[in-house]
Amino acid sequence: MTAIQPTTGQSTIEVRNPADGTVVGEVPNDSAETVAAKARELRLFQPEWEAMGAKGRKRWLLKFQDWILDNADHIANVLQSETGKPGVEAAMEAPMSADALSYWARNAEAFLADIHPKPHNLLTRTKRLTTAYRPYPVVGVITPWNFPFLMPAVDVMPALAAGASVLLKPSEVTPLSAVEFVRGWTEIGAPPVLAVATGDGENDRCNLGASLGDDFSAVLFKGHL
Repeated sequence: MTAIQPTTGQSTIEVRNPADGTVVGEVPNDSAETVAAKARELRLFQPEWEAMGAKGRKRWLLKFQDWILDNADHIANVLQSETGKPGVEAAMEAPMSADALSYWARNAEAFLADIHPKPHNLLTRTKRLTTAYRPYPVVGVITPWNFPFLMPAVDVMPALAAGASVLLKPSEVTPLSAVEFVRGWTEIGAPPVLAVATGDGENDRCNLGASLGDDFSAVLFKGHL
């Protein structure tokens, strides 16, 4: 059984296998205050992550890619336990995630490079124009239930590659794969710029939504309202 331990007195969510109804894990039902605190902590570590540059971040992303491939069987088992997917389909998400991660790791430096637009008239011909890209400090990512490991890879990795820190909020129906995703990032010793918040459907709105003004710079939501 996969779980992240709730703090004392915190409510929890049971995760059940839809094939037979058995409990396969338990995660905290994070409060709005808990989510806000996680976002503030992420913000503290983001400047150093950004200052590392695309090349420095690439090293950690590729190390995470290795972790995903090394743990592909375990990831598939966790994913299958909470989604009820056939084994063949569950086994696809880890390698597909590793492929997406490789794309962003290897291309981020080129994508983020400064560009120098050419002035378009005589008055500005002597000016040098530069467009520089800067990441959002803290990005909230809400992912759906149907691809619970692949969707974090698709949505979280571009933000990390760009130098943002990320708080991942998975579906309350299939949170265990996202917990594994963040566990892997921590296990390789990567900077603490990725965290997970777990909670029910109502908390999606009150936690991330209510924190938009002060704690999150951007939120990506994938799914249906």
